[in-house]
Amino acid sequence: SSDSNSTGKEFVSYTFDRIENSYKSLTPKRQIVYVASSVAMIAMPTLYCVIGILVCAYLFYKHKLKEPLNTLEAATDQIARRDLDFEVTYKSNDEFGRLCSSFEDMRAALLQANREMWNMLEERRKLQASIAHDLRNPLTVVYSTLQLIERHCPDVKNVKYWAALAGDVEYMIALLNDFASFSGSKMQMSC
Repeated sequence: SSDSNSTGKEFVSYTFDRIENSYKSLTPKRQIVYVASSVAMIAMPTLYCVIGILVCAYLFYKHKLKEPLNTLEAATDQIARRDLDFEVTYKSNDEFGRLCSSFEDMRAALLQANREMWNMLEERRKLQASIAHDLRNPLTVVYSTLQLIERHCPDVKNVKYWAALAGDVEYMIALLNDFASFSGSKMQMSC
């Protein structure tokens, strides 16, 4: 409808009639399409977000995490096998680079501690072997002298402290043999 006013301008007015139950007025095929499009408007962005997150996570793992994690895993396996003769190398300035660098520092410190302990044990073994050797000579002389005296003076076994002296020497020789075997020395004395 159009109206005109005194100035000669014409006004146009429009009216809209609201269609109630517009969904019910659709054909069954169009209702299915309407529902499918409504579901798609919610599902598709959600699906794209999930797929995008998974793709980003995979790419992040492949390009940022895989190499340092494999490096650390291999290093851990070697340390578990007590093999410290390797180097942890991963060149990066990120957190994983610093972690691998710290792991390398730990490995080097363990290797150094193992070498120091091995050297200390070797020095201890040498000291024990030296002590065993130094004690063995006088005990051998005493033991041989006791045997010589027994052969030439059979009545010496009746002397008051003879049995105790011979027993103590034999006991010390047994202790010395145990000490020598503990230190890795090959020399053994028999009594």
